[in-house]
Amino acid sequence: MKVAYILGGIKMFSRRMNGSNQGQIPRIFLWCSPRSYSTALEKCMSFVDGVQVWHEPYMVCRQLELLSNPMLMPPHLFQKFEEAQNEVDAGKHEFHGAKLEPIDCFSQSWVRGRLEAGERDKKFIFVKDMAAGIIDNLEKLPKGVPCRHTFLIRHPHGYLNSIRNYVMSIYGYQGDPKLFDVTENNPILHKKNPRDSLYLLWKTVIANNLEKEPLVIDADELITYPHKILPKYFEALGMPYDPKYLKWDSEDKVVKQWKGAMEHVLWQKRNGVTSKALASTEFTPSKSAVTPRSELAPDIDQFVDFLMVGYKEMHKKRIKPE
Repeated sequence: MKVAYILGGIKMFSRRMNGSNQGQIPRIFLWCSPRSYSTALEKCMSFVDGVQVWHEPYMVCRQLELLSNPMLMPPHLFQKFEEAQNEVDAGKHEFHGAKLEPIDCFSQSWVRGRLEAGERDKKFIFVKDMAAGIIDNLEKLPKGVPCRHTFLIRHPHGYLNSIRNYVMSIYGYQGDPKLFDVTENNPILHKKNPRDSLYLLWKTVIANNLEKEPLVIDADELITYPHKILPKYFEALGMPYDPKYLKWDSEDKVVKQWKGAMEHVLWQKRNGVTSKALASTEFTPSKSAVTPRSELAPDIDQFVDFLMVGYKEMHKKRIKPE
């Protein structure tokens, strides 16, 4: 089935915000890749007046696919998820009683239905999700309701370095960092079949007129110039901006107001995926510049040229801090 046909029922509804009933409130998607400060932006948006946040619903569906196939999900990561599952089953964790739902509720059709249903007494729905979670199932995006598609990018050097450091940490790697190969037992980076899902999704959104010029935010510029980037993002979406959104509470109680999968949220926090962002109070500029390519490890250097194509093209269209 052609992508244009799949998305035909969606594109007519991707308009600027309007309407006040729950069917007409806008669904604002922030599509991203891992390790791009996306959860910090998600937490920031959680304090915006009238918002309902959804946390990675389509990526949860992709995670379920990985969990069902031992060839795709490394045993170590599978074990980490089981630990989160056991904690949820016991009901003794900080998110007990939240809006979050059991992961076995999730399917792409279920997510689409929930997003189409809208939210009573809310002004908009903010969905932070990974492009990899939807790129192969675009027909599962909401239909018949207003949607906006926005994108968060990060320089490939920083993105790849962050993934490598995280994977070494979660695997408990104790050897020489120079000898570590992040492409082994890693569902994110495949050296035999590299894919830039974020770039592919961005091109598809444009090609099918879901957005004429999708909003793009550079993650490093966001954490450095949030006072310049966020007002422009809000204005372009037709949302009222308030400088108070630049700072927020350090506790993660706001997560209990999110919608998403309980197990997914819990294992991410327990294993360092989101813990730093959930404890944040504001955007904090990076203390170091982008790592020069000459200093990148060989296992990630092989992806730079491939990922740089999409990054450069999307970077030209970004919201500029000037």
